[in-house]
Amino acid sequence: MNKLLFTSMFMISTSLFSQSLFFTSGKNYTDYDFKMSLNTQNKEFSSGSGNFHEVGYTRPINTKKTLRHSISMNLNEYNSNSGNLATSYAWEADYLGLKNHLEFDFFNFFNNSLKLSANYSFTFQKFVNGQQRINGQIFDLKDYQDFNGLFLNNAFGGSLSYTIQSNMGIAVGYDFSKSISLTRKGSAQYISFRNQQIYFKFVFSYKNKVN
Repeated sequence: MNKLLFTSMFMISTSLFSQSLFFTSGKNYTDYDFKMSLNTQNKEFSSGSGNFHEVGYTRPINTKKTLRHSISMNLNEYNSNSGNLATSYAWEADYLGLKNHLEFDFFNFFNNSLKLSANYSFTFQKFVNGQQRINGQIFDLKDYQDFNGLFLNNAFGGSLSYTIQSNMGIAVGYDFSKSISLTRKGSAQYISFRNQQIYFKFVFSYKNKVN
């Protein structure tokens, strides 16, 4: 746990003087995985959709600018459903996260105006708000320890970006991730999230005056 936090803070410190500012928005498609003792699953969940928003900074790592590091803050809605003929359940959970992101361009087209990239990221995220609905009744998820605490999200994906002009670009992308609890992992029961994310990004670049 301490090593993960140290790594995150180190990567933040190397990204204070970024060359790009970006805004991202998209959709999450989430499956819950609720585990009890003996690694058994309590309920069958259906995928739910929610929103995703992010703002952050990016700086190149190599001289060719094909490898980049980003640090960002994001807000994820992880929603899901479950139930049977007698009872219906629905969950809506919002998590605020601090994200470290590495992106590598492996194909460039049209004089680097169009780029195809692969990426990996890890995010420390904390529950901020949410509710559970059971047959129309609403319960605050802050009262459920399974959703609270610190979560680690690992994500892999890819994106296609296009440079509109020298200081502006757009991108579309897809990520697959899994979030696991760092504070409930050893308990009798805990929840994790498997998530597919589709997003659209605006990128605004500027010259870095700090060497």
